[in-house]
Amino acid sequence: MLKKIFLAVLIVGIADAAMAQTSYSLVGIVADVKGETLPFTNCVLLHETDSSFAYGTTGDMDGHLSVSNIVGGAYLLRITYMGYVSHWQRLEINKNIDLGTVTLEKNATLLKEVHVTARRPLYSADGEKVFYNVGDDPSVQSGNATDALQNAPGVEVDAEGNIKYRGGAEVSIWINDKPSHLKAESLKQYLKSLPAGTLQRIEVIAHPSAKYHTQNCVVNIVTTAKVKRNELLCLGLNVNSKPQLGPWVDYVWSNEKVRFNIFVSGDYDSYSGDASNDSRLLARDSTLSSTIGIKGHSKNRTLGGNFGLDFDYNFDTSTLLNLWLWTTAAHDSSNLATRTERTEFLNNAGRYFYNDDVRNGNTMADASFGVMLEKKFDTLGGMLFVDYTGTLTRKYSIARNIRTFDSLTALNFDRRKTTLNPSQWHGVTADIAIPYNKHGELDLGLMASLSPESKDVDETVGGVSDFLRSYAYINGTYELSLYAGAEHHFGRLTLGASLSVDNAWYSLLYSGADSGDVSKHYLTFSPTIHASYSTESMHNFTFSYTHYVAPPTATQLTSFTVFGYDGYSIGNPSLKNGYTDNLELGWQRYFDHLGSIGVSAWYKSMRDQTGTLTDVAYCDQFGRVVAFSQPFNIGTSRNGGLGLNATLRPANFMNIRFYANLFDDYYRVQYRPGKWMESEMLCYSLRLNFWAKLWDKFQVFVNATYRSRT
Repeated sequence: MLKKIFLAVLIVGIADAAMAQTSYSLVGIVADVKGETLPFTNCVLLHETDSSFAYGTTGDMDGHLSVSNIVGGAYLLRITYMGYVSHWQRLEINKNIDLGTVTLEKNATLLKEVHVTARRPLYSADGEKVFYNVGDDPSVQSGNATDALQNAPGVEVDAEGNIKYRGGAEVSIWINDKPSHLKAESLKQYLKSLPAGTLQRIEVIAHPSAKYHTQNCVVNIVTTAKVKRNELLCLGLNVNSKPQLGPWVDYVWSNEKVRFNIFVSGDYDSYSGDASNDSRLLARDSTLSSTIGIKGHSKNRTLGGNFGLDFDYNFDTSTLLNLWLWTTAAHDSSNLATRTERTEFLNNAGRYFYNDDVRNGNTMADASFGVMLEKKFDTLGGMLFVDYTGTLTRKYSIARNIRTFDSLTALNFDRRKTTLNPSQWHGVTADIAIPYNKHGELDLGLMASLSPESKDVDETVGGVSDFLRSYAYINGTYELSLYAGAEHHFGRLTLGASLSVDNAWYSLLYSGADSGDVSKHYLTFSPTIHASYSTESMHNFTFSYTHYVAPPTATQLTSFTVFGYDGYSIGNPSLKNGYTDNLELGWQRYFDHLGSIGVSAWYKSMRDQTGTLTDVAYCDQFGRVVAFSQPFNIGTSRNGGLGLNATLRPANFMNIRFYANLFDDYYRVQYRPGKWMESEMLCYSLRLNFWAKLWDKFQVFVNATYRSRT
């Protein structure tokens, strides 16, 4: 028996020893040709078979490198340092390895016996873009794309992976100069799986020109040579206490020619709550018309899911084909029980109580898809971009409202309403960039789209059709935009401008209605101007101006009245275009490894923006004063001020951001036709943001914000 025990212990010990020998360590020192050590160098081990990322580290202040827990095998070693030629070495790791001293030579070119050393700053500005040259930042090379985004100018990534600009502005993510069609968790996981060592730079465009077709800040992630092969499977579950459950699966596979991404997710959401509301309705002469008090309880439930597919195929180094599909299906139901106390003081004066039992069921199915072709012209140095995107949506809802009065039982009703709302959107974008010489580039493009939609609302009371509240329409919107832009480099000065000419045609037809049809054409112009100047000592000066025009929609222009149970809504045929002007001046001083400090001045003016006016009026259909809503050109607002921003990077994978803004906030709004109100206030805001990545798996986020009254 003792022999058996001894033999078992011996076998276990041998196995443990064998397992312990399957992982090894790598150490070394990095120095220049003079023997001086280089601090914070970047060391990466790539699998020899497919060049995918395996291990990585950053050297210390004295040039020492150390990588531990390396599984035995064949690897490619890459050691990089900004301004020096990269060191490549094949390693067969089957034991602990000491590299000794690895010598890096400066990246220099001999030209007529004059040595010129290429040194590119980590941060720079060029026209409308601000660059973060990730490939020249050794401190993030062993991290991922999300880590690199934390260091991009003005970009912040929160604990859930959501990306914002300057703490709140929406961001459109582009990858290699094309929009990313990855959604939600799929995009977050893709960025986490993308090694920072494969990134060349991150471009931040705060006020994008016409060719980007968005008013959001654009963040373009540009990669270096493609990873030869990569495979990643991620599974996750989002949970909160509503309760809400959101399981998801994300799978990515790629090689030199193909990238394939599939994403599947589900969503279960259930919540309930109590609510109360008290309101007073005043007649036009400010006489009290009625008071309304409502208390209720609601229950809500949602069940749905998403399926996404993204496919890239590289015919060669200059031609890329992208296909993508994103589908969503969801069903939500709600039950709202309310108790209302209403007192009328004018017409039909009196006090009465009633109960409402409202039940809704909504089903939505959506499919978005697209195909994109990108062709680079080596002979011209330009690029052709053609993209088609389509969306098919179908919404169907059933609602039932049972109202019972305590005493006025003759007013009781049982209403049922069904709504069918199918819609489509189809758009084609084409853009060509042509360098007219080595200092300038011309951009030409167009975008055409059509979006047919129909809506059919059928309401019955006690099984009898309610013609007042039943309606149907067909709505078609057609848009055509042509734009041209140019950018020219005068040494360190870059100037650029673009102009977009936008056409919109509306055709809205109500079936069987006496009024409400809309036939309208809008022609608008949207110019942008930008400039930047960079000094050798990493001072960057920027200027940008953008002008946006927002025409009203057809459903906002209609004179058709939609009646509810206690009020109505109506369009406004006299709506005008809304205009937004953005002007910004900035100075930023970047430091290679310490961070940055900057000052900006901005002015934003908005006029004739379309909002919703809620008012009261006597309505024959109800026989009393009721509330109504209507789109309206609300008025004018402006916001201008000064901003201070500072970023400190005291260590690798750590930054501290501070923002301070002092601004003047003004508005003048029309709250009733011919009646205006205006206000102006000096405001300020302070924000402190801290991020650190510890032990490769643990991240810390701390945010503090204070805003004055606005």
